[in-house]
Amino acid sequence: MNQIKEKATKQNEVMVCLTQAKCGLYGADSQSIYTGAAARNMNSDKAEPLELEEDFVDILVIHRHHGVLMAAIIPQTEDDPLAVQEKFRKAAEYLKQARDVVRRSVLDDLAEQPVIHHAIVLPDTTRSCLEKALRNLSDLQELQESLSVEPGRNVSQVCLCVEDMADQTRLDAWWRASLERNEGGDPAMNAATYTQLVARFSIPLTTVELFLSREPRLQLWTQGQLVHAVGMEHGRPMSCIALFPQQFHVLEEPPDDDDDDVRILHGPTGTSKSVVLILKGNFLLRRKVCRTVFVLQTSNNGAAAAFLVSHQVRETAGQGAGSVQLVNMAGVRDRRGVLTEESKKKVQAWVEELCQHAQTNKRVHILADEAEW
Repeated sequence: MNQIKEKATKQNEVMVCLTQAKCGLYGADSQSIYTGAAARNMNSDKAEPLELEEDFVDILVIHRHHGVLMAAIIPQTEDDPLAVQEKFRKAAEYLKQARDVVRRSVLDDLAEQPVIHHAIVLPDTTRSCLEKALRNLSDLQELQESLSVEPGRNVSQVCLCVEDMADQTRLDAWWRASLERNEGGDPAMNAATYTQLVARFSIPLTTVELFLSREPRLQLWTQGQLVHAVGMEHGRPMSCIALFPQQFHVLEEPPDDDDDDVRILHGPTGTSKSVVLILKGNFLLRRKVCRTVFVLQTSNNGAAAAFLVSHQVRETAGQGAGSVQLVNMAGVRDRRGVLTEESKKKVQAWVEELCQHAQTNKRVHILADEAEW
């Protein structure tokens, strides 16, 4: 892995290398925190996992240009051709099954699936022993299909033996044979697909707990356990939510030094914009970034959303009554849609209070759901 890293650095290759990547977690297993296609397509009938003897792939490489490489490691063969034959068959069959799992439950919703390459690493086997073992295999063509090796190509080319690891030239040859078969790269592996795959393999997802406004009458778990009620905690009903890396980045991202640091979350209904707002307020209070979070109501239609966010932040963070302030910047309007004089005074008073808070604390933290400017 270190040699691959050095090679990638020298040639400016972009990739993520994982060891013991748990591909089994991406099937429709009810015990896993994230179930790939099942979580993205609740009606999918393709998300049933295969029965894998193990729940991981030894080496998994997500390459920015060449697709995905899945490699199995065969250790402790004692350079015995018969032992190599037996373990080679099992490794090839397992890689084939793992490939099907990943295709059906990780790549199923992509418009164009990236290429999945296979390789086998034999750290205790010499090249001569491997060649002897392969010559005596009666099902060599079947193994070629399992390892996605094109007809006419030698299976041994995608195998890395003990002496190959110490020779950079041989290592490069194995790398090209295993991953760089498609010259010019994999057309399906664009920047968006690469980012998605890296995020999907970055499991387990971060889980957070969110206060529920009332104890649910019926507790149900969503597909993939992305959201589920965890019952009463400290006398309060709580819900457990799994966050995607992009969502968690919004929570962890520190504010800029600019005076007008603004973050806008946008997306259709059901993309957890309000939940992220609530959790952001919780983070600010729990980590003592500030003592007070202000929740703005910017329109009359947003009154319910503003109240819910302020209530949820206060209860989730478990802070005092003054930790969250609900600010009505919409005011009351007459039939012509003009602010009444009394509302103008109240809005002006809130503006002055926010300015004073910013001067005293050097920063004011404001949340606004369904914001209108």
